[in-house]
Amino acid sequence: MTDKYHEAPSYLSDTSKEIFKFYTGKSIKTPGQVALLIRGLDSLDLAIRAAETLREEGLIVTSKRSGMSRAHPCIAIQKEATAAFFKIAKLLGFESSRAYVAGAGWSDLVD
Repeated sequence: MTDKYHEAPSYLSDTSKEIFKFYTGKSIKTPGQVALLIRGLDSLDLAIRAAETLREEGLIVTSKRSGMSRAHPCIAIQKEATAAFFKIAKLLGFESSRAYVAGAGWSDLVD
C-alpha cells in the first residue's frame, strides 16, 4: 500500500484521523478498505455532530409556524450515523470497535 493511503482526509475530525492512522497499514490494507474506513469515519463524525447539537438544542423542537412540538431531527441522524459506523466497523473486522469508540471518549455512541 502506498503512503497516500496512510494520510487521513483533512475534513475528518481529530478523533477520526486518530482512528484512521491506527488502522491503516495494519488491518486496512487495500484502497477499497481505505474508502470504506473513510465512509465509516464520516458517519462517526456525523453522529458526534448530531449528539453535540442535541446537547445544545435539546431533544424536542417546536415549530414556529404551528407551535407543535416534535422530536429533534438530529435524533434520527445520530441513530442512523452511529448504526452506519458500527456496520462498517463490523465489515472491516473491527471486533473491538465499540470498546475503541468508548475508550476514545465517545461513549454516548455506544448503546
